[in-house]
Formats: sequence, C-alpha cells, structure tokens
Amino acid sequence: MNKKHPIQSTPELRRLWIEQAQRLHPGNHWIEWLEHVATKAVQWGADTQLEKALEYLDRNNQWARVDLDEMHDALRPKPISKQQQALLAINAAVADDRLSADVANVVRAVFKELGI
Repeated sequence: MNKKHPIQSTPELRRLWIEQAQRLHPGNHWIEWLEHVATKAVQWGADTQLEKALEYLDRNNQWARVDLDEMHDALRPKPISKQQQALLAINAAVADDRLSADVANVVRAVFKELGI
C-alpha cells in the first residue's frame, strides 16, 4: 500500500488481533485467523468512523450531547440475549434436521409463555 488511508489501525493493534486469533484457534487455522482479524478490523474501523463523526458534530455544535449519545447507542448493535441465541440454535437445529419441528414448537411455546 503506497498511500496510507486516514483511518488505519496501528501495526501493534493488528499484531494483537493476530495473536488473539492464534490463541482462539491454535494450530494452523489460517481461515479462522483471517476471519477473526477481518472482523476485528471492520469493527475497529466502524467504531473509529462513528467516534470521528460524533466528535465533529459535537465540536461544531450540530446536536445536543444527549442526541449524540443516542446516535452512538443506536448505531452500535447490542449483543443478542441468551434467549435469542437459544431460539436461533433451535431454528438451526430444525433446519439441519437435528431437531424435529414438533419438539422445536414445544420449546418455542414455553419461551412464549415465559415472555421470551
């Protein structure tokens, strides 16, 4: 790369992501390593861009701070709940024929009764 992009992670940060990937996937799992580093880079880039945009709006008094905080929260997805993860796992198990649709419907009904 001849020209440095204005939003670019540091070599130290990229090394950290590589080390994390290698700890999470020991052995020669380069595809998982690439996926981990790519995911981290995309997240870091998006977070950096959002922070720069919010700083600009705040510095130029475009919006109230409370609005900027709401924007930040709205643009960052919340982790899915354990209940949502369970429902996704049930759906995947049904799709893969590892769980019958009847059993899945019983579990979903229980979730619905519990308000999940």
